[in-house]
Amino acid sequence: MKPESAIRAILFDVGWTLIYPKPTRKEAMEQCLLALGYTFPTDVLESAYRAAVNFYRVHRWQPQVVANLPQFWQEYYTVYTGHIGIEDPGITAAIHEQASKTVQFHLYPTTLPVLEELRRRGYLIGAVSNWSAGLPGLLEDMGLLDHLDSLVVSDIVGYHKPQPEIFRYALMLLKVHASEAIHVGDDLEADVEGARRAGIRPIWMKRSVGEDANPVDRIQSLEELLLCL
Repeated sequence: MKPESAIRAILFDVGWTLIYPKPTRKEAMEQCLLALGYTFPTDVLESAYRAAVNFYRVHRWQPQVVANLPQFWQEYYTVYTGHIGIEDPGITAAIHEQASKTVQFHLYPTTLPVLEELRRRGYLIGAVSNWSAGLPGLLEDMGLLDHLDSLVVSDIVGYHKPQPEIFRYALMLLKVHASEAIHVGDDLEADVEGARRAGIRPIWMKRSVGEDANPVDRIQSLEELLLCL
């Protein structure tokens, strides 16, 4: 997997590529239910979470939602609790509050060393993320922002992956052509297909082990990326 020698910029997704949540939102919701005295079979919780995720995918990036995120998250958690048969708005609000407090983001151990090595090799480094307008502050607090030459956030620029416009915006900031960049991300639709639509070569970050039939360059760690350049 050797990209063309003309590559000048490496674009990255953020969540599950450079940083990760611990606990995850799913784990936080289930922990809160237990703390409130509710127990449900695993398959019921899985089904409720899938319903919430589907709601997220359908609605999250609509302009009216971006303008009113508190209302969206209230509806998101209502979908989750409604799916498991809880109709008490107070319980829904408690799960919302607890998840918001407990989900914390962390750098993968090799994130900064890999970005430093890429910078040493002369690559421009950008990030393209579907996230709220609070992402720059989060990354600054994590010590990551200074390692990026550009950061494009969906809720700030008004485009979201897989729309090609968000990738083109990142290319414009870095002053490179699509053929001079690669994009690394964990989501097949948002990152892989989105990058392709913009003419950028994608590399799929698939950290889990296992066979997959998708015909795309794939890595399991950021360190592996260094071997491809």
